[in-house]
Amino acid sequence: MEPATLIFDGDCGFCTRAARFVEKRDPRGRLTVLAAASPEAAARLDAAGLTETAADTIVLFEGPRVSLRSTAALRVARRLRWPWPLLAALLVVPRPLRDAVYRLVARHRHRLSGQGSSCSR
Repeated sequence: MEPATLIFDGDCGFCTRAARFVEKRDPRGRLTVLAAASPEAAARLDAAGLTETAADTIVLFEGPRVSLRSTAALRVARRLRWPWPLLAALLVVPRPLRDAVYRLVARHRHRLSGQGSSCSR
């Protein structure tokens, strides 16, 4: 698997904890995790025309492929150690259904874990 970059909202506790979860389970360290507000992430998002989109989703860059929302989350799961790659099987679920669940969680993420700029990226 080639190296990839995951960009997330670094202003919310839920997202920050999810990013730490991913980092701890990336067995080969081939996934770079960045907060959307970091200069490197901002440059990547701007180059892809995704500056506005990044505020409400996660973005995964895998070479030329760019994935958003549920697709990004499930493609990240594929890169983690066992048993998390099993979640990638959910990619067979139609994207509109997966993204509806993703948006529901995203809409309530600040309530789920509080808000704060605890990200050091």
